[in-house]
Amino acid sequence: TCAPGTHVKRGTALAIMEAMKMEHVLKAPRDGVVDAVYFKPGDFVDGGKLVITFKPETPAAAPPKKK
Repeated sequence: TCAPGTHVKRGTALAIMEAMKMEHVLKAPRDGVVDAVYFKPGDFVDGGKLVITFKPETPAAAPPKKK
């Protein structure tokens, strides 16, 4: 599981959910930062509920080009 403020890379496992005795891994869709986690381990989550909010990483400013 992850915590708010965690910097993650695309494909990083953010949470593992179990449904019908199968595990489903929620992965980061892109590089970014976990904004909020709305459930804790062991909680029951109804379908369609928001589990994690995620902010895309903002690209760093490129250094000025030399002439």
